[in-house]
Amino acid sequence: MLKQLAIQISSTLEQISYLEKSQIIQQLAVNLSGLINYQDICNVAVENIRKFLKVERTLIYKLESSPTGSFIAESQVVGLTSALGKKIDFPVLSNHLFTNQLDGVIAIDDIYHAGFENYVIKQLETLDIKSILLVPIFQDDKLFGYLIACQCSQSYIWEQSSIQLFEETAVIVGEVLQRVNGIFTSEQLSESQFQQQLLLRRDIKKQDAEINRTLEAVKEMRYSIKAVAKGARKAASITSKAFHTANAGVTAIDLTVDNIHYLRETIGDTAKKVKLLGESSQKISHVISSINQIAMQTNLLAINAGIEATRAGEQGQGFAVIAEEIAVLASRSGDATAEIEEVVANIQRETSEVVKAMELGIAQVVEETRLIQDTKQNLNEILDVSNQIDGLVESISAATVIQVKTSKQVTNLIKELS
Repeated sequence: MLKQLAIQISSTLEQISYLEKSQIIQQLAVNLSGLINYQDICNVAVENIRKFLKVERTLIYKLESSPTGSFIAESQVVGLTSALGKKIDFPVLSNHLFTNQLDGVIAIDDIYHAGFENYVIKQLETLDIKSILLVPIFQDDKLFGYLIACQCSQSYIWEQSSIQLFEETAVIVGEVLQRVNGIFTSEQLSESQFQQQLLLRRDIKKQDAEINRTLEAVKEMRYSIKAVAKGARKAASITSKAFHTANAGVTAIDLTVDNIHYLRETIGDTAKKVKLLGESSQKISHVISSINQIAMQTNLLAINAGIEATRAGEQGQGFAVIAEEIAVLASRSGDATAEIEEVVANIQRETSEVVKAMELGIAQVVEETRLIQDTKQNLNEILDVSNQIDGLVESISAATVIQVKTSKQVTNLIKELS
């Protein structure tokens, strides 16, 4: 009877334990069901399981690059050193990974009797760990990390029911994390699609704005083209006037050059005549000089005749009177020739100055003729440039007409596209 009673009590206790475990798991699932944040899920899980198991510390260790990782969630009694955020090459996890027991459970009642080396024990002591229970967490069939329970004040014997509860908790945490990851992925996809729609709308608005700016630019270009055409026509008018003015200037210069050539020839002829006059004056001067010499000789002969008449006495008195009159005439003739010689000298001097002035005038006429020829050449070049400008202006006018038509076509096409 006692044996049967013991069996019944044991069975009842197991049923009670199973019922309690089911209630704990159900409560944990309820607590986690409304959460959509990774950190909140991990925090609630470690807090609930620590209270259910009545242990001093529970942790979630997330792998980052095997076998290293960091503690991302923690629940512990007051007075313990926090392990949150610490990146540790956790030796127990390393052993666990290297033995390829990813789906197994590690339960160590006493770290000092687990066969660990001293450096492993020291690393565990930095976290105040005396006893440890470790269960893997899987997400999408990939190892996410580990759910860890620790006793820090003393060693602890991990019962099978606690281990099973811990395993089921790890499964629930993995499933919730997987569900949240799916929601997050869907939200990311929806957000991505929403962002794409926003970008598309923004691009459409931007394109509309650019089309409007393009239309305005085309309109401004058309106005500019019309202004260029108007300016080209005005330039053509000015160029035409400049051409006619330059042409008239060339005609006037040709007439001036002809007059200057005629004046040059006239001055040349006059200079020749003046030179001939000078030469004639020189001949007159020679003749006067000869007359002056004859007068001097006549006067000398009259003096000699007077002397001879004086010697002859009364018989030569009449001849002496004649000789005196001849001397007087010779003297007056000398005076007249002297005056004529002075006049001729003045004529020669003035003639020489006139010749020099005419030669200088001819030189100036030659220089002016050269300058006028240069001016004519410049005017001819202006005529050539005016002709070229006129041709270019006509080309610009024709091109602007085509551009105005093209801009209208572009405007119509842009309006159709928009």
